[in-house]
Amino acid sequence: MTKRTCPAAGCISWTAPGKFMCRPHWFGLPKPLRDEVWRTWRIIESATHRRAEPEQRLADIRAYRAACAAAEAWWND
Repeated sequence: MTKRTCPAAGCISWTAPGKFMCRPHWFGLPKPLRDEVWRTWRIIESATHRRAEPEQRLADIRAYRAACAAAEAWWND
């Protein structure tokens, strides 16, 4: 996995491999946004997701991407 910067606007901190945001921005998010990113991530990482029908897997991935976009938008707006 390659290094990347935190997706929060103006942040130049590197995120650790497997992390979505740098620590200050992650914990600065409202808890409901963090919870939604975690909830959708756990679904994608689950064995149930890997056995699901393609349509369900796609819906799960879209839900995760939407949760990430909402978290980024919270910082970027």
